[in-house]
Amino acid sequence: RQGFMANSGDSAVLRHTVTLHFATQSVTRVIGPGLAGYVVQVFGGHVCYVMQAALYVFAIVFLLRIDVPDYGKGTRRENVVTGINMGLNYVSSNRLILSLIGLTSLIGLVGLGHLDMLPVFSDDILGGGPVELGMMMTAGGVGALIGMLILMGVGDANMRGNLLVMM
Repeated sequence: RQGFMANSGDSAVLRHTVTLHFATQSVTRVIGPGLAGYVVQVFGGHVCYVMQAALYVFAIVFLLRIDVPDYGKGTRRENVVTGINMGLNYVSSNRLILSLIGLTSLIGLVGLGHLDMLPVFSDDILGGGPVELGMMMTAGGVGALIGMLILMGVGDANMRGNLLVMM
């Protein structure tokens, strides 16, 4: 899905396309957990899984409707290992890309581990159920959405980079 964004328009709107993509993900993090908590509380977990499966089918149907241009005509196919090595060499030679990948990896490694413990915290410590867990997870989505809106409003690329690191 994200690979389509680079080819979806000219480079002048690519930044806004990427920002809008992540803003929609943040909105999903706000709406999804609260709704899921309510559905689990009222209807049970199995209904939540059925709804999620239906939404995946819906997404797949729309992804199949995307017209993908074939940029690979007339080019020879590279070995997978060669392609991985080329990618790693590019990342290691580009300081900005290396920093962004490192920052993303660090956030995934140490910044999101609390999500695994939220169900235990909600149930055992706070005595809550699925609705309370959904609200706790929604709070993280609200913070992500606020951060994304702040980044969208900043025009200077250096300032955006500094804000991204501080968030």
